[in-house]
Amino acid sequence: MNKSFNSKKIILTLLSVITLCLLISTLTMYFHNRSQSMSAQEKKQAIVRLLDEVWSKGNLQVVDQLIAPQYTIRYDPGDPWNGKTLDLATFKERVKLSHHVFPDQKFYIEDLVCEGNKVSVSWRFTGTQKGAIPGLPVTNKTVNVSGLTIYYFKNGKIIGHWQIVDRLSFLAQLGIQMGKSKN
Repeated sequence: MNKSFNSKKIILTLLSVITLCLLISTLTMYFHNRSQSMSAQEKKQAIVRLLDEVWSKGNLQVVDQLIAPQYTIRYDPGDPWNGKTLDLATFKERVKLSHHVFPDQKFYIEDLVCEGNKVSVSWRFTGTQKGAIPGLPVTNKTVNVSGLTIYYFKNGKIIGHWQIVDRLSFLAQLGIQMGKSKN
């Protein structure tokens, strides 16, 4: 009887320890994920910082705070990085190149909406072309172009975007005429 009682006690103790371990593991994952998640307001603030501090002012130190180590450009037709995944160094080179071509570039946010892990922003871009764009000469002309970007978040960082830009207006403002139909 004493042996049986001790075996049951050992089994109950083991089950209690296993249950406690599972509970601790679950709570650890919950609080870890909770600390990794961002509120809608925090995501919007991250996008405001990205457009203001990184893209408008060229502050590359902020990139490490906002951008994930692997950043995917899901859709951005006309962009040479369309469909590519960039590391942080390449992302920073992209920003530097943009500032080389448009040293006075500035983004203006028109609207900002957050849903789940996505933030959509409609924006306007202004800048004077002072550097060459592959296939386009320097024009010293100022552009004012609009676009829409959906940014994706994971674990508190921006992991990529999907974007459309009014590239036809962009080219026209630089004085580039697209071929006209002969009809």
